[in-house]
Amino acid sequence: MKTNLRLVGACLALLLLTATQVPAQEVRQAMADTFDVLRQATWWNDWDGSFNEAPAEDNWCGEDGCGCCNECKPIDAWAQLEYLMWWGKGSFTPALVTTSSQADAGVLGRPTTQILFGNETLGDEIQSGVRLNAGVWLDASHNVGLGVRTFGLEGDSANFFATSTGDPVLARPYFNALILDEDARAVALTGVAEGSIRAGYNSSFGGTDVYTRIMMERCRINRVDLVGGYSYFRLADTLAVRSITTARDVVNDGTVFDVRDNFSTSNVFHGGMLGLTGSKARGRWSLDWLTKVSLGSSSQRVRISGSTVTTPLAGVPTTSQSGFLAQPSNIGVYEQNQFVVIPELTANVNYHMNSNWSVGIGYNLIWMSSAATAGPQIDRSIDTLQIIPRPAFNFNTDDYWVMGMNFSLKAEY
Repeated sequence: MKTNLRLVGACLALLLLTATQVPAQEVRQAMADTFDVLRQATWWNDWDGSFNEAPAEDNWCGEDGCGCCNECKPIDAWAQLEYLMWWGKGSFTPALVTTSSQADAGVLGRPTTQILFGNETLGDEIQSGVRLNAGVWLDASHNVGLGVRTFGLEGDSANFFATSTGDPVLARPYFNALILDEDARAVALTGVAEGSIRAGYNSSFGGTDVYTRIMMERCRINRVDLVGGYSYFRLADTLAVRSITTARDVVNDGTVFDVRDNFSTSNVFHGGMLGLTGSKARGRWSLDWLTKVSLGSSSQRVRISGSTVTTPLAGVPTTSQSGFLAQPSNIGVYEQNQFVVIPELTANVNYHMNSNWSVGIGYNLIWMSSAATAGPQIDRSIDTLQIIPRPAFNFNTDDYWVMGMNFSLKAEY
């Protein structure tokens, strides 16, 4: 209690000295006093050498060598469950829905045109997830172990819906490949059409490691292991747009056009993993860390599909296998394999309640050197008559990352 009060007092004194702009020498002295209190704080340094007072430390590894770990952890296993709050780089998506004055008809670049959906990065919001890391030691001294580490995120999503009888304007903007200028297809425009438009995006990300860990360096408060094995990752996302338009012009009055576009991608990685993991302990506190890199092949797949159902006012519906952004010139399934590098960094600070259970908080970063996401696969240049083969398809890939906080509960037996 006295130490805690001293710590609070030193911190307050430091803030007061700084606020009143006292001489630098006195500020340095106040900082030295603060760090001296930190070094003596009970939560970090005050223990009597018994196992109960220092459960984070390897009390079965002293100057005479390491071993006999099964005297305190007889099952020779570990399991760690983590709640994840991560966010990713996301997928940049072009403008998909616009509004404007009647005269500007939703065409991009005109004075009153506003973008309602798109021209933004989708899939970059915080996502919840779970990660499980479990394994067994193959020897009583806990020098060699086998483990499995798997995680999954719930995914991010974005949705849009709007309907109109013509005012306000709803339009689907594009670059007209025939006239080489911006254009728009009316979904709702007074005297031309009325209707609704819906757009949605969702993503998912997960992975698994199967690994061996081998002790490289070990003492009572420090341990470093070599880790190596197999890695699997899967990143996928989908972007879909649907517009239902009822024509109000003289030629097609009453005809309903149900137009759908769908862009989906998946990146499936298989490869080898090599890295280092370790821990630094003191009393009831420890710092666990992992740094590794996975090298291997990623199977990248893009699927583009579309359809248009045309229902005359008094007639039979007809269906064509092309939408608006998805035309015969780009519809299909496209695949390629890429060599990909995936580094990962994890660090957790843990509080050990006893020799078997601990809770922690940490940070994680995963980076992929190449990934295909849905937004960049959209070609805005369109010839609806298909005289010119646009939209076209080209694999558009970029790096991708996820990062965020981890909250863990760990058991070691």
